[in-house]
Amino acid sequence: MKRKLLKLKNKSSTLQKQKEIESLEKIDRKELLEVCKALVPGLATSEMIDQATHFVFFNDTIATYNDQICVIVPFYTGLECSVKAKYFHKLIDLVDSDSVVLSQVKRDNENYVTVKGKGFNFKLSAVEEGSVREYIKSIDLDSITWKALPDWVLDAFSLCSFSIASSAIILHLTGICVSGTDVLSSDRFRISWFKSKKKLGQDFIIPGKSIPHLIKHDPTHYCIGDGWIHFKNAMGIIFSVVLIAEEYPDVKSFFNVELKEENKIQIDRAKFKTVIHRSKVLLDEVDWIDKKVKLHFEGKEVRCFSEQEGAGSFEEFITLKSAIDGEFTITVNPEFLEQALERVVDIYYVDNSRVVLTSSNFKHVISLVKEEE
Repeated sequence: MKRKLLKLKNKSSTLQKQKEIESLEKIDRKELLEVCKALVPGLATSEMIDQATHFVFFNDTIATYNDQICVIVPFYTGLECSVKAKYFHKLIDLVDSDSVVLSQVKRDNENYVTVKGKGFNFKLSAVEEGSVREYIKSIDLDSITWKALPDWVLDAFSLCSFSIASSAIILHLTGICVSGTDVLSSDRFRISWFKSKKKLGQDFIIPGKSIPHLIKHDPTHYCIGDGWIHFKNAMGIIFSVVLIAEEYPDVKSFFNVELKEENKIQIDRAKFKTVIHRSKVLLDEVDWIDKKVKLHFEGKEVRCFSEQEGAGSFEEFITLKSAIDGEFTITVNPEFLEQALERVVDIYYVDNSRVVLTSSNFKHVISLVKEEE
C-alpha cells in the first residue's frame, strides 16, 4: 500500500510545514478506504484507553490498538497524530471524490487534520499524545524475526473456532490452544481437536475473538514473543494479538474411546444438516445453550424430533445408508451439531454421553444433553 511520494523540503515554521504536507501527491480515496477497513479489528468500542477508538498516524504507517489487538498498516501520510476513527472512516467512505489530500494543522490552541477533495473540505480534531500511541510504539517491530506461517494453521484455527467459549468466566476457554502438534478448543459442551504433522513452535492460547479477523487478514508470516503473537500478510500489514496467559486443561482425554465400525452412523451429511436446521425453527425463542433435539436411531431410519411449549412440535425422518444394530436415542444441541456437520466426515455414537465426529486430521466431540428425570 506504499505509494510513490513527492520529495519534501525541510521547512521551519508551522505554516510552512502545513504547506509541505499539502504538497504531497493526492491519495486515492478507495485505497485509503481499504486501509481504514483493515484497521477496524484494532479499534475499541469505547474509549477505555486514550485513543483506543482512534486511527493513529505515524508518518508512514497508520495503526489501531484496543488492548487485545493491534493492527499496523504501512501507508504514508506524513501525519503524526490521531483522529476519531468512526468519523474519519465514514467521511472517507461517503465523499464523492477519486482522491483526497490530508494535512495536519496546528494553530493557536487548535490541532486538527483536514481532508480536502473535489468540492469538499472537512477537518477533524487531532491528538498528538496518548496511551495508545505509546503502547503501539512499545511493540518493537524492528526486533521481530519473521517465520513463514505453515499452511495448516489458519485451517486449524477455522476448524476449532466454533468450539470456543463465548463467556469470559473461564478465560482460557475463550481461546484456541496450540500445544505441540495439537490445536484445541472447548466450551465445556464440545471439544475440537486438530492434529498437525509439525509443531508450530512455542505453545500459546490465542483469543477466539481475534480468529475471524485473523483469517480475513490472510497472514503469510508470524512471530511469538513478549506475550504477543504477530502476523504479517503479503501486503505488509501487521496483525498482533495479546495471548491469554493461562494453562489449558487436558481435554484430549475425552477422545480416549474406541471408535468401532459398528458404531459409525452412515448418513447423508448434507441432508442430515438440513433436517437439523429445520428442527431449530420452533426453538427460535429458546436460549441457544438450552436448545434440544431428540434423534432416535433404529434400523435404517432416524427420527428427528423437537418441540417447544406454546409453539408446537417438529418431526422428520431420514433414511440411513446402512442399517445399525439395535436402536438408541440421543439428545443433542442442534446448534452444535449443525456446525460440526460442516466440518467432519464420519460420525460415531460412542455411549450415552457423547458423539464423536472425525475427519482426516480433525476430531470433534459433542456432549449429549441429559434428559431431566
